[in-house]
Amino acid sequence: MISLPTQLASPADQFLQQRVAQTLHQKQLTFACRLEIEAHRGVITLRGQVPSFHQRQLLYSYSRRVPGVTQVIDLLEVDPPFSGKLRSRVSSGVIDEASSD
Repeated sequence: MISLPTQLASPADQFLQQRVAQTLHQKQLTFACRLEIEAHRGVITLRGQVPSFHQRQLLYSYSRRVPGVTQVIDLLEVDPPFSGKLRSRVSSGVIDEASSD
């Protein structure tokens, strides 16, 4: 899911946000992530959560290649899909019991 904040963005910034979003979508890099793309005078800020460090690197790399982008600020967090299950199992003591074998 991609969101493009447009409240205070100029038409040029909105156009650049859309170009970056379209590029990332065409490269199929938006799967299983929550992504916000913000543009301000050529500087793109990426925020949200992605399932892997590799996907984070690709999002950053392809964003930099979009014409008009002068800088990319990477505020993405890596949150693997299994991490929620692991946290809940650790808090319930399941992993502790399994590791004591």
